[in-house]
Order: sequence, then C-alpha cells, then structure tokens
Amino acid sequence: MELLRSTEWTTGGDSTVNRVRRRHDRCASTPEVAYAPSLQVVRRHRQSSFLISGGYALTRYDGVPRTTFFDSEGAPIGSFAAWQIPEDNGPAASLSLLDRKHFPLVRSWTGEVGVLDVDAGKFRWTHQAHAPAIRVVDDRHLVTVADDIRPSDDVFRTMSLVDLASGEPSGSFSTKWGRWLLGYDGTRLILAGDPDAQQQPNSPRLAAVDPSSGAIRWEFVAPDRNADWKQAGPLLLLTGATGYREGYVARYS
Repeated sequence: MELLRSTEWTTGGDSTVNRVRRRHDRCASTPEVAYAPSLQVVRRHRQSSFLISGGYALTRYDGVPRTTFFDSEGAPIGSFAAWQIPEDNGPAASLSLLDRKHFPLVRSWTGEVGVLDVDAGKFRWTHQAHAPAIRVVDDRHLVTVADDIRPSDDVFRTMSLVDLASGEPSGSFSTKWGRWLLGYDGTRLILAGDPDAQQQPNSPRLAAVDPSSGAIRWEFVAPDRNADWKQAGPLLLLTGATGYREGYVARYS
C-alpha cells in the first residue's frame, strides 16, 4: 500500500508549500488518510501561487508583477518581470497541474500571452491576445478568454483555441457573458450556463461549440435547474436532487 505523508514544509516569499512524500506500508492495520496538495491557483493579497510538477510558481504584485519559479526545495530557478500567472475562467475553475515545458503567463497591460519552458527559462512563443484569462484544456491546447462590452451594454466573451506548443490559433468565437468554459472533448469546446444570465453560476445548461466556426453543435438543458456539473477526469457528472427525493448523479460522455 502506498501512502502519502506530508512531513516537511518549504517556504518561498510569503507562500508555504506542504511537500508530500511517498512511502510503502506492507502491513498497514490502521487506515490512514492521504492528503494531496491543492492544484488551484491560490490568490492572496498582492500575490498568486500555483503548483507545478517538481515545484511551484509565485507571482508578486509589488508595482510591476514578477513571477518566480521554485523547485521542490524552495530554491528559485527562474524569474520573469512583468509576467504573471493568468486568471482562470469560470466558477470554481482550476488550471490543473501543468507541464513544466508549457506554462502559460500573461502581460495584462500589453495583452501579451506566452508559454514558458520553465526548465529552459525561455518562452516557446508569445503573441498579442488581450486575454487575461487562460484555460489549459488538454496536453496540446489552451483557450484564451477575453470579455468586452458592446455598444448595447451587453458583455460578450471571446474564446480562442490555441496550440500549446506553437501558439497557432485554430478558431475563435464569441458568446454572451452568461456562459463559461467547462472543457474540451478534443473536437468541441463545452460551455456551461445560460448566455443571457447576469451572474455565474446560473443554469446547468451545456452547449458544444465548434471552435473553428463558432457553430453550436448541440445544447442540453438539465431537468433540474438546481443541479451542478462536476468534472471528474474525462467525465462530466451532473449532481443534484429534485424536491425531497434522493440525490442523483448523471454522466455526460
């Protein structure tokens, strides 16, 4: 049986990271709970931190943002002035654990987006995107997300699917602000929410969009408006309860 034991703490700047060690226990008579580190972007006052494989990244906002990368011992391995960890898009969104070879960063005041090779200390590519929010949707793509207000005072959200290795876009489209990015099935971007809603989250409604044309391939409205979509690896699970009956789980595939 393999157990995770959190035995040491490493600090860098104002952040504290719990280092998790593995050990094997062949005769474990008492069950133990395994704790894993959070993979979400952690935002505190004037800083953001993010776990990567073998270390972590920290953006500090002292005048000009600066992102510094640390190894698992807390030693700095690279620093980049004016670049910051991007925002993620959608309620309770997470960037997930990223490949050290493809770490996205943004320059918010110039609109520049770049993908960094952390070990080499060099950007694989940078280009103008004017998109402060980024979601890495699989091991080959990321999606940039930018909001803008139209003359009608409606807020629209523009999403672009971008090749993670080259920076080449493969499609862009706009939708109303009530929808947010939920995932990518390898062909279509999966959006959640009611486009006309004024808040997020709002409705457990799904739409599959062709990123190359912006065409909606299908839409699905859940029977229970109070249900919620949860992502579990490659699966989407609709969880909820109707009235006083027992809760349920439904799978999208």
